[in-house]
Amino acid sequence: MKICFIGKFPPIPGGVSSENYWFAHELAEAGHEIHVVTNANEAFYPYRMKMLATDWHDCEKSYVSGGFVKVHWTNDDIKKQYHVPNHNAFVTKLSSKALKVIRENAIDVIFGYYIEPYGIASYIASLTTNVPYVIKHAGSDIGRLWKQDDFYELYQIVLKRAKYVLTSKIVAKEIINHGIKEEKLRLGVRSPLPKIFNTNKSNKDEFLSYVNITALINNKKTIGIYGKPGMYKGTLEIIKAVALLKRQGYDFQLILVGMTEDPFQKRIEDLIKFYDLYDTIYQLPFLPNWRIPAFIKYCDVLCYLENDFPIKFHMPIIFEEIVACGKALICSAEIKSKQFNHKELNDGENCFIVNNVANQIELLEVLTKVLTLSHAKLIEVGLNAASYYESLNDYYKSKTNVIDIFHEAVETRS
Repeated sequence: MKICFIGKFPPIPGGVSSENYWFAHELAEAGHEIHVVTNANEAFYPYRMKMLATDWHDCEKSYVSGGFVKVHWTNDDIKKQYHVPNHNAFVTKLSSKALKVIRENAIDVIFGYYIEPYGIASYIASLTTNVPYVIKHAGSDIGRLWKQDDFYELYQIVLKRAKYVLTSKIVAKEIINHGIKEEKLRLGVRSPLPKIFNTNKSNKDEFLSYVNITALINNKKTIGIYGKPGMYKGTLEIIKAVALLKRQGYDFQLILVGMTEDPFQKRIEDLIKFYDLYDTIYQLPFLPNWRIPAFIKYCDVLCYLENDFPIKFHMPIIFEEIVACGKALICSAEIKSKQFNHKELNDGENCFIVNNVANQIELLEVLTKVLTLSHAKLIEVGLNAASYYESLNDYYKSKTNVIDIFHEAVETRS
């Protein structure tokens, strides 16, 4: 099958980009021809991965099955695209690029993930070519943007005209209440993570050679955090906790992977400076998806402390990536509650749970407990977490494959 993806892709960071990347390559490995139309090359710091020359080559690949991933980048020469009032015309560029790709490659189906601007571009390309499109929403587009007066009417059309809408059980009812036909909805369960997320041991030098931070010490206990920092991610809380632990004499290092915009980024930097944590906390840009497993395996324990997140059905994939690698994880009670079969997640057995991230005493207690545990005990907790992930992996495999939905869209094409 020939599929045109329109969506986020590396070097754009975040869960949607990550899912698109792994899904595109999964399909290509199975023999499908995947053409990715994206504006990812126009992402700018801080929301841009640190990409080496070799990383750009990893975006595309041909497989022995005959399948391949080919990326079609938008033109980032915005000076030539100047108009008044000026803006970066992503909808126009993505739509136009997609039309060319569809025409030249006899595309069977369009897949748009995240409505703004990718779902809109998918709708325009489908309307013009009569190639069906399947759309998948995330959290912020359907939970926040869809509710804006200046977005609602067009988003309604994009959802109504899609052949199928990949959604979740939690959101489906709301979509139906807004007039989208129930028969259009498909519960879009994620594919299992790629095999690169595994419990195999990794050479720590693999991560160190990439980040080139000479101050990191291999035999020092390392806590890791990755993803977009923010007020709902426990970022500031853990920096303050690290300062208190350092004052108490604990010797460890914290690596933060991912940056954000000012003023929040400045608050992070100001806190590190205020508590003089330059020899303890190291903040890096976002890493490419395929380098995340090496980072996870470099750490002794990782944190995912999302709490009070305003979009309640937000379902990040970070939890799964960490436990799939067999690493000990400190997570918020909120993140635990969002996991499949979450009752099997037990504090101290296969994870460590912080019930109230904003409670500095509780957060300190959990971090202190983890820092005083032996490496052997942390490994045990991590491997127990990996066993939990196996049940999750089996659950994903039991669900309808998205490629079957694509075939259905083509077969019922009007």
